Amino acid sequence: MLVKAERAREKRPFSSIYSNVTQVLSNKRSKLFNAPKYFITFRRALTGYTQIYGMKRKSETYDKIHQFCDWVKTQFHLKKYLFAKFFADNGGEY
Repeated sequence: MLVKAERAREKRPFSSIYSNVTQVLSNKRSKLFNAPKYFITFRRALTGYTQIYGMKRKSETYDKIHQFCDWVKTQFHLKKYLFAKFFADNGGEY
């Protein structure tokens, strides 16, 4: 029932987003394959759909947020996209 109530309030796709930046534990294999050191996740509050992007540096966070916004605009044929609610864990990444 909570999902139906939340769906009724959500007027735009992905209007409520949870996000986090996580550092990957380093090991020899990740260095060998030039793997990302950080990951940023964007999770839709209504459905739990999660999009994950890899990053070499935390400074790429701003670019990944824009990349995610562009993805939402493309998928839902929107001219512009703004978060109504953006939740983070207060880890200082943003």
